[in-house]
Amino acid sequence: MNEKKEGGGKAAAFLLIFVCFILFGGVCFAAGSLLWHQGQEMEVSIETSGEGFTSSVTFTVSNMLGMDILIDESKDSCAMLQFLQDGEWIDVCEIRFVREDSAAISVKYGGMYAHLEPGKTLTYCFSQELLDEMVSGEYRVAIPYISEADYLRYLQERGEEIDESLEDAKEEEESTEEISEEESSEESSLSLDAVQAPEIQVLYEEFVFVGRQDTSAK
Repeated sequence: MNEKKEGGGKAAAFLLIFVCFILFGGVCFAAGSLLWHQGQEMEVSIETSGEGFTSSVTFTVSNMLGMDILIDESKDSCAMLQFLQDGEWIDVCEIRFVREDSAAISVKYGGMYAHLEPGKTLTYCFSQELLDEMVSGEYRVAIPYISEADYLRYLQERGEEIDESLEDAKEEEESTEEISEEESSEESSLSLDAVQAPEIQVLYEEFVFVGRQDTSAK
């Protein structure tokens, strides 16, 4: 009788542990999903140094979650240094991480992105030339990025859409030989607007800069 009770107690304890494990896993998954959707999978920290004026600015971008991140390096859509003027953020200059770390470039995407693996960081230091040109005030860095999984999904869906459109155009051309060349061209044109472009997240971090010229004028 005691052996049966002990066996039943062990089974109940095991079941309780199993249920707790499932619940804990669900909570962790939910928390991870929440972080992703709130844009907290990336973190940026900015360090400034100097006595009386800002002599150096360095910022580090960290990938906090277990997924690969792509940071845009393309012209007109890469990371940007911005200056707060009259309540509006004004673009100062583009920021490209491959300037500091050429190994960060994602070759398989034609150099369009810098690749940041899970748990890794990218560091960027402002050049002395840029520091000399900056005026005192409030600045921020704006960093556009996307998960590699989302980008790959977009490329796959886009490729499938193009293949389907080409196949439809070919079938239509074969079945409409009596249509004029102009009408046939209009009918067989590709429609590639169905696939939704991947969502681009933007990470912001602000800092205060004190220029050397402002302190020397005092």
